[in-house]
Order: sequence, then C-alpha cells, then structure tokens
Amino acid sequence: MENFGVYFFVGLILFVGLFLLLREVMCWYYKINERISVQQETNKLLGRLLNDMPQPTTYAAPVSVPPIQNLKKVFCTECGKQHIDSSKYNCIYCGAVIH
Repeated sequence: MENFGVYFFVGLILFVGLFLLLREVMCWYYKINERISVQQETNKLLGRLLNDMPQPTTYAAPVSVPPIQNLKKVFCTECGKQHIDSSKYNCIYCGAVIH
C-alpha cells in the first residue's frame, strides 16, 4: 500500500499523455487544425473586405404612407363592389374602369 501514491501518480501521467497524443491524432485525422487555420484566414479576409467597402453617405428619404382612414372609398359602377383608392384603375372583380 505504500506504493499506491506512486502508482497512481504514474498512471495519471500516462493517462494525460495518452489523452494528449490521441487528441492530436484525432485532430489530424479529422483535419480540425487545418479547418481552424482556414477559418482564421477567412475571418481576416472578410474583415479586410469589410474595411475596404465604401460606407454609404446618403440614405433614401422615408416614404410617407397615408393612413388607411384617409383613403377615399370608391364603388365600382358595374358590379357595385367597394374599393379603397383615390386613383384611376380597373375593378379587380369585373374589370370596369373606376374613376
């Protein structure tokens, strides 16, 4: 029993060494290290591309849309269906021109 501590310590060192060795083999087999380096290069290129892009200087003015309560209700003279619009167009039900 006096050598239990020594055996445990040696076993722990062997386990950690074997774990690190197998980890490297698995990373090599699945090409994880290569994937990480490719992703880092992609991030560098994307960052450079983002910095090289011109920044927009003008913005489109917001479009004001009138509330639906302010639109004129129009009835088709042919079929009598109600439409909400203030411009001239054709009835979607019968095709007649609505003024």
